[in-house]
Amino acid sequence: MKFEDEIMHANVQEVQICMEFGNMYFDRVRLIDTENCRQIRIDRTGKLVDDGPCRYGMDAESCEHVQNRYANRKTCRFEWIHDRIFRVMTVPIVMQRENGEEGRFCLELLEEKTDFSVYKTLTDGMKLEQMEAEADRAYFDSMTGVYSRRVFDERVFVPEFLNEQITFVVADLRKFKRINDEYGHEAGDRILQRVAETMKSSLRKTDLIIRIGGDEFLLVLKNCPHYWAEKKTHVISAKLMAKSKLEDWHGIPARVDFGIAEDHCFDGTEESIHRLFNEADRNMYEMKRGIKK
Repeated sequence: MKFEDEIMHANVQEVQICMEFGNMYFDRVRLIDTENCRQIRIDRTGKLVDDGPCRYGMDAESCEHVQNRYANRKTCRFEWIHDRIFRVMTVPIVMQRENGEEGRFCLELLEEKTDFSVYKTLTDGMKLEQMEAEADRAYFDSMTGVYSRRVFDERVFVPEFLNEQITFVVADLRKFKRINDEYGHEAGDRILQRVAETMKSSLRKTDLIIRIGGDEFLLVLKNCPHYWAEKKTHVISAKLMAKSKLEDWHGIPARVDFGIAEDHCFDGTEESIHRLFNEADRNMYEMKRGIKK
């Protein structure tokens, strides 16, 4: 299984694993054949079974599944189903059909929204498109522009990294409390933004940056072995030191300590996520202790 741009390329067995995994964390999981506007399931033998027309019927021009497929993009929207509201996350997939030809599908992960604010928003006249934008903003940190902790807590990142070699890098700003105390929170906020911008400019588009909280970040890197992840941390540190000399924040250096942990075949379980994170976190504190000596 691999991702090219925003499209998942996978065989039937890999998609079946993704669906089984998705059923553990989402209220519903759907597989849509976007070329034929049909809902599909995969039986125990790995055969694709037609489960009838998708909820948009056969009108391809108005079918959001087809529009998403032609756009070749991941999407997120809201959907009414039997007077209940679901948030629908969509991932386009290229998968081989039984005749050997490649077909275009999309995997949809549905999460029911039960909080009162969603219904109040609808009754206040907000369109579903606006609700979608509001929901997406919840997955981004307003201070730094990187992903928020919610992406980690809800394991939103897992499908893209499943069965891949994955590396966690925990990054923690050095003496951040002292910076806030001595120079004020405005300077602290600017340094957080500087660190996030530097990490974004140093990593690939396929890598994730999540602000876990306060001055701690998590980098999620795919197919990036330990030694290469370590090189990336050196690049980030060097860029931060160079920027510190140029910016007018009293010459405050933005220094970051890193801890690295890797998994050669990420299974996406909660246990493996916490094991990786805790190992990277311990290694980061080992680095801090080594610097203090």
